[in-house]
Amino acid sequence: MKRNLLLFLAALSCLQLSLSAQTTVGNQNVDRFPMDQWSDSTYGLTWLPASYASNPGKRYPLIVFLHGSGEGGSGIAGLSNLLNQGIPKMIANGWQAKAVNPRDGQTYEFIVVSPQHSSGWSYNYDQVKYILPGVLSKYRVDSSRIYITGLSAGGDGVYTCIGSGDTSFVKLISAAATFSAS
Repeated sequence: MKRNLLLFLAALSCLQLSLSAQTTVGNQNVDRFPMDQWSDSTYGLTWLPASYASNPGKRYPLIVFLHGSGEGGSGIAGLSNLLNQGIPKMIANGWQAKAVNPRDGQTYEFIVVSPQHSSGWSYNYDQVKYILPGVLSKYRVDSSRIYITGLSAGGDGVYTCIGSGDTSFVKLISAAATFSAS
């Protein structure tokens, strides 16, 4: 009886550990974010700075990266497509998502969120307006330093965000759209 109870408790502990273990793809955490008013969600990758867990009172700047049309995919298996271009690829190759500010000489670490659209295109304002509040509620983000950038179709998504006419949303973000030469 004692042996069976011990085996059961050991199995329960292993199950709990496996359920709480964070899945990663390309050195980034697999995450889910709301993408509409109906609570539908999307998968994505999240990079947290190395100091995130050890500095519970610190807030970090956020970069939202919108992928190009070739990086779409569905489910956890499709997230590896995000590693083909841009910031998710750089993080997968070892970049730590930090930069030195030339004005004050300080090094800043960033949270990076890369939501993935299930089709071949990328997200635009209609989804980002739900994704961003989901990120802000889940992570310690410095809401005065939110940056959105995109590659190709993701660059189009950036422009829909800044051109949305939603002044409170636009005030929240700083935008930098990029396009590939292909």
